[in-house]
Amino acid sequence: MNDYSDIILLMGAMIVFSLLSIQTSRLFQMNNRMQINGEIEYNAVSIAQDQIDKLQWIKNKSGFNSFVDTFPKDVPVANEGDTLFYHVDVETSAITIPHSNIDNKQVNVTVTNDYLKTNEQEAAGTRAVRLQFIKSFN
Repeated sequence: MNDYSDIILLMGAMIVFSLLSIQTSRLFQMNNRMQINGEIEYNAVSIAQDQIDKLQWIKNKSGFNSFVDTFPKDVPVANEGDTLFYHVDVETSAITIPHSNIDNKQVNVTVTNDYLKTNEQEAAGTRAVRLQFIKSFN
């Protein structure tokens, strides 16, 4: 170190290193958040598909209506010692298919969770997983 230019270069290198370490930390945190969102969304899709499978196996209209009347409800999912509650709602509407004499219902299954959101500023339950299918009765 012969003069002050080496000290200025050292300070500049320290600033660049600190900026890089902050960006790396932010990247790790963002990656962790994306992984958590993926796991929560995977569980939500699994719950929605499970409800659809239960609805598809119902044979008669009265059993179908009594099962749909139990919604909305909360479904608990245990994950690594914690329990997350998913809010499940099922909505049905009559649908007519042209040239058909079969009674058809369009079923929409919506699953939300307090932690299923894109960013921290969003309100809980703003994102949801929605699956739909058509149930036919003879």
